[in-house]
Amino acid sequence: MARKKTAKKKTAKKAAKKVKKATTRAEKKAVEKAVSKDERKYSSKKFQSVVRNLILSIILFVLSLVLYNVTLTGFLGNLFWIASFLTGFVAIAFLIALLILVFIKLMKR
Repeated sequence: MARKKTAKKKTAKKAAKKVKKATTRAEKKAVEKAVSKDERKYSSKKFQSVVRNLILSIILFVLSLVLYNVTLTGFLGNLFWIASFLTGFVAIAFLIALLILVFIKLMKR
């Protein structure tokens, strides 16, 4: 825990130095935005959450597709088709979020 506090203090000191070096107000704002973007961190909890939700949405997508193909009635077939359509989009959204987190992790190295 002590390492995190010292690391945060160091980044805060670096950010303060960068802001002091900027001469105009616009430059200061640009430096502050750049520093705040640099402080974005990769979190393993976020990664685990995204992976868990991605797996769940893929399971629901496959299950609804199987039920869509099994059912012969119009109403249930349409209901499972809509469910598979929606869960497919949710799975794609979680896949994109996972790719973003992996990209952030790679950029941090």
